[in-house]
Amino acid sequence: MAAIPTAEGPIAKHCGAMPIRLFCSSRNRHMPTDGEIRKNVTEELAWAPDVTAAEIGITVHNGVVTLLGHVPSLWEKEAAIRAARGVRGVRGIAEELKVALWDDDQTSDEKIAERALFCLASDVSISDELIKVTVENGLVTLTGHLCWHYQRKEAEFAVRRIAGVTGVINQIALKPRKLPYDVVASVTQAFTRGGLNQLDRITVKVCGGEIRLGGYVHTPHERELAEAATWSVQGVTGVENTIAVY
Repeated sequence: MAAIPTAEGPIAKHCGAMPIRLFCSSRNRHMPTDGEIRKNVTEELAWAPDVTAAEIGITVHNGVVTLLGHVPSLWEKEAAIRAARGVRGVRGIAEELKVALWDDDQTSDEKIAERALFCLASDVSISDELIKVTVENGLVTLTGHLCWHYQRKEAEFAVRRIAGVTGVINQIALKPRKLPYDVVASVTQAFTRGGLNQLDRITVKVCGGEIRLGGYVHTPHERELAEAATWSVQGVTGVENTIAVY
């Protein structure tokens, strides 16, 4: 088995964890209280033009926001989550929103599948013949293989806005490809190109094609930049982002 490339210095080397999707940050003495966060999230949802805020309940505990209630579409559900996540002091989102379609939006699974295949075939950034679509009670499952993470996300985005879709399970795998010889150097160079500074605060651990990010940054935007930059490195098949926001 080939040795995994390593690097010296503040950016570390290896891990054995499976990739997961996390949103984490840390509270300090300057962070707003739970009451202030709830007020700000409520105002942000009311401000967002693509969210029906009247149907959404909000609770906050230790900076973790829980969204409850019903929304008329999957797209609006995700818009509400994005809006809440962007509020200062929010450490995480526990979403319990349900998609309750209006009668006019009820669509058969067969029709949803046809529309999904059409959307995928119309997207020039992905190879639709490599993707299979399954629909059950409005829940779309995508399977198959693609080369890049952005293609996988694009395929998911293409079907999320279809009327009648209540959820998307993205099981598209990335084809294994050869990693750069020095993976850590390639990731940190991608950080620099993306405008991330103070790289000594971010750790990068490599296990095969899986990358684990740790350490801390100052804003959620920087955290997202770090993950996006990591996905841009050829051969990366999974990213576990545990970077905290201080």
